[in-house]
Amino acid sequence: MHAVTGTCRCGAVSCNIQLPQPPGSYAPRRCDCDFCTARDLLYLSDPNGQLHISANSALTRLKQGSEQAEFLACSQCQTVVAVCYREADISVGAINASLLQPQPPFVAAMTVQPRLLAADSKTERWKQLWTPLVVEEG
Repeated sequence: MHAVTGTCRCGAVSCNIQLPQPPGSYAPRRCDCDFCTARDLLYLSDPNGQLHISANSALTRLKQGSEQAEFLACSQCQTVVAVCYREADISVGAINASLLQPQPPFVAAMTVQPRLLAADSKTERWKQLWTPLVVEEG
């Protein structure tokens, strides 16, 4: 596994993603919705990896669009660190790749349009593409 780490702007939230492939082999996804575009968010995930987020205090959880996914943001600096989907015993997410340090040499980002998918298609896509997620909040 290849470990890549990052933090929010103020350092109160740290994130670590374990990737089965070298980081340079991944193309982050750029969602074209207004929420993600305004924040210049890039998402990275691998269903065979592991994503861990640790926060000193409770995270701010934001919902957009179909309100099925939650955007996890630092409660202090409001940096979005990841997006996640939870269902029964499933918790998966995608990390904000722009926070990773040092910035890995990713393949050029690809634009995606999940807003065009039906609600059930979104959740199935997330369960297939996103990374198993563990969140620890202080």
